[in-house]
Amino acid sequence: MVKMVWVNIAVLVLSVLAAQAEIDETPRGPHITREPEDTIFDRDSVVKTVSLECEADGFPRPTYTWYKNNIAIDILGDDRLTLMEGILTITDPTSIADGGNYRCFAENEYGVVISRVASLEFGYVDPFSTQAQPRQTSTENNGFMLQCKPPSAYPGLEIYLYKEIGRASCRERV
Repeated sequence: MVKMVWVNIAVLVLSVLAAQAEIDETPRGPHITREPEDTIFDRDSVVKTVSLECEADGFPRPTYTWYKNNIAIDILGDDRLTLMEGILTITDPTSIADGGNYRCFAENEYGVVISRVASLEFGYVDPFSTQAQPRQTSTENNGFMLQCKPPSAYPGLEIYLYKEIGRASCRERV
């Protein structure tokens, strides 16, 4: 029994030493390891947050500052904003308050690195028209045109018409 306890303690100590050996504590400036990505947030989404991610390594561990349209963001001045380990999260985002170009600065005592610019845009699809199309008939070997009037949308729509034999784009003949 006593021997088993010492074996467990020895395994634990070796595990801790191995974990410490893997941590690189060599002083060095930050280096971006994950760049923020361009994001289109659905303004009608049931999800009420959007996040921009930035990650950097370095020792000591870098601190992060986000900029929107080249102006430092005051995280403490807006209850909708949180910053954890480089991830900027915006609660209840709006296009007027939050749309723009973002950059992440990662900094420690050995330097500063700046991420790429990432845009935050807001997507939407306006409602389809409920106006009825006039009834059209055709005889064999004679065609007619169906009007395709998509609603306004950003970043744009791909509209397809379906019939019994397959699908066609609005730009194709059916």
